[in-house]
Amino acid sequence: MRREFRPAALLLILGVAASCAKEQSPADPAAGVEPHAPASAPAPTGAPDPASPTDAAQGPDTAQGPDAAEAPDAAEAPKEVPDPFVEGLLADLRPKWSAVVDDPARFRFQFIVTELRPGPRDEEGQAQLEFIEHRYREDAEYVYPASAIKTFASVAALRELDALRATHGKRLALDTPLALCRGKSTRCVKTKDESNLDGGLITLGHEIRKMQLVSNNTAFNRLMQFVGFDRFHEHMRAMGFDHTFVRHPLWVVGDDEEPLLAPRVEMRPAKGKRVVVEARESRAELPPTELPRMEVGQAYLDEAQGKARVDAPMDFGPKNFVSLRDFHRLTLGIVLAGDPRVPDLGLGKRELAFLRKAMTEDPLASKNPVYEDEHKSALRYKTMLEGVMRVRSPARIEYVNKAGRAFGFHLENAYIRDRKSGRAFVVTVVLYVNDNGVLNDDLYQYDAVSRPMLDDMGEALARRVFDEASP
Repeated sequence: MRREFRPAALLLILGVAASCAKEQSPADPAAGVEPHAPASAPAPTGAPDPASPTDAAQGPDTAQGPDAAEAPDAAEAPKEVPDPFVEGLLADLRPKWSAVVDDPARFRFQFIVTELRPGPRDEEGQAQLEFIEHRYREDAEYVYPASAIKTFASVAALRELDALRATHGKRLALDTPLALCRGKSTRCVKTKDESNLDGGLITLGHEIRKMQLVSNNTAFNRLMQFVGFDRFHEHMRAMGFDHTFVRHPLWVVGDDEEPLLAPRVEMRPAKGKRVVVEARESRAELPPTELPRMEVGQAYLDEAQGKARVDAPMDFGPKNFVSLRDFHRLTLGIVLAGDPRVPDLGLGKRELAFLRKAMTEDPLASKNPVYEDEHKSALRYKTMLEGVMRVRSPARIEYVNKAGRAFGFHLENAYIRDRKSGRAFVVTVVLYVNDNGVLNDDLYQYDAVSRPMLDDMGEALARRVFDEASP
């Protein structure tokens, strides 16, 4: 059966990290409470498996010149059968980006691309969707997931809401007011959100929109507090994302919460008792991230010591991790729900449509929340859009994504489709750009290297996927 690709809102660009301050207000008047105990799920297991079956072989691991200061002993990945698509794409990036293409290990350059093409018609006359996958240096070394990890939190929160609704009924919804306590307190005081024009209260739906539209860090932390860190990993394993680990919240100015404590949360529907999820402290022992080059850079500024310089690489073992494969499969699961070849996220059509809209919409076109700062336009957050627009007009492009950048790592995880031809591709790509080798000094080459290169890569992909054999 042919999968219908429905146009989403305007194309626009979602990007990295906008941190919001936490709002507080006096606790609401006492009301009846209805306790809720989260259902159990399989415990987290496993460390990243760097390879998995694909439809096309991985491209050559070209000229892996080591970054002497960072990884003098980095092992070269085994050679595989060359993929002409990968070789052609790398050639498209030369000579402008030869410094990266000829030394991918230094830049931790990795990607997976899946072409999605309308194929032969079935007995009902519907075109079948062909998947053609290409991968290059997939999980050859560690990469920090940055804000791209946030979509996993959206999916986990939507799944947790469904679990609550199964127990407490449909009176719980995305727009149900949410209250969060501080620490282990039973007095929930965080209820207000002035950016929510529909009532001025915290809701799951509004937090998801803020996070997917402008990469709000506070929203991510609130979603993790709602779900709980252990419960989050239960949801990931249930969907088959075995190599996705949130080991810490995302940084917010003035945040003094206990990192892995999910406080007491109350959902306060208009009718009926409050639904209470008691405070939960993470007790799961997550497996270590077992990839090469877990230490990054030559030095770093230590936030815990007032940004004192430490002349040693930063150890990313305690930090968040998502395999490139999990990122890629997540996007496929969102945009091709129901196809047996993609993960089942366990969400209904309404929830998927809500999430997909937040991942597509231009922040400046949003009615709630409202963003008036021109720097929050779509082009900021959709990393490859400008390049794709060199090939297709904006009206023809559907762009669904969540990008991220931090510590010099720059990721894009996107579904990009030509509405007219139906041809599309999913691309998951990462670069590490940090010339001086110092982390936390904010002197990264996002604007000089990663952003323009990813735009050029978007253009090259659009030409190869959209233009080849175009009608």
